[in-house]
Amino acid sequence: MIGDKDINDLDETRRLLYCALAEGQVERAGPGRKGELAGTLTNALLHHSKLETDANFVFDRLSDVFCVEPAGVEWAEQLIAKITDRISERRKSRNIAAIQANP
Repeated sequence: MIGDKDINDLDETRRLLYCALAEGQVERAGPGRKGELAGTLTNALLHHSKLETDANFVFDRLSDVFCVEPAGVEWAEQLIAKITDRISERRKSRNIAAIQANP
């Protein structure tokens, strides 16, 4: 049976594999640690927040972000708005639940 530590280890392994894949795909953005950032963001977007479903699409958009291309910047801003909305909705529902539990 797979335990919590195993899941964490597998998640980290997957993140590092995305880093390796991203390194070559974001190289047009110039030198630096962009592969690590792109891999980490790809892992988070595909598996934690589930805001995206295609790693290659994410790599392309991140390359655009790193190069300050309009398509990448717009994509990142839209994701930030989605994340902010999700957080706000969750906080609202928790506040409503707290109020209903303590009338």
